[in-house]
Amino acid sequence: GAKEILPHERDLRTWLRRRVLAAVDVEDVVQECYCRLAQLPDVAHIAVPRAYLFTMAQHILRRQRERARVVRF
Repeated sequence: GAKEILPHERDLRTWLRRRVLAAVDVEDVVQECYCRLAQLPDVAHIAVPRAYLFTMAQHILRRQRERARVVRF
């Protein structure tokens, strides 16, 4: 659970800051990660919490960028 993920938050924020311009966006991604983790019925399947967290953040970032590219009419 959170005990396995929390130690990696600082590294995640550093990693995100290198890829994202706005601090607000970094915060959004971190919060979205925690929301998704909280919704999991079980975390036993997470063998490597750090890798899971970073992969989740990468997917969230990608989705945000894809949405930003969509032109609204």
